[in-house]
Amino acid sequence: MEQQGFSFKILREQRGFSLAQAAELLHMDLTLVSRIENGVRRPTRQQLMKLADLYQLDADALLVDWLSDRVFHELEGERLAGRVLQAVELKFLNTNH
Repeated sequence: MEQQGFSFKILREQRGFSLAQAAELLHMDLTLVSRIENGVRRPTRQQLMKLADLYQLDADALLVDWLSDRVFHELEGERLAGRVLQAVELKFLNTNH
């Protein structure tokens, strides 16, 4: 999975970790880590935080990107997507988030 112009696979390789080493450090299955790296599977929020910690990434920036991807995929192709996003923004503004 690519996040903000980089890939977890490249980060792992730059740090000299094998896939097995990264999986062990992340306490995740090797196949799962491979699938995340190759974009076959999106990490869960908890997995994303583990990746941010291991690779010393800005967890908040990753989380914003991850959440925006979720919203985008939910609304992709929706005729009223722009109006929905405006309505959500108003709801957040009205609840002081």
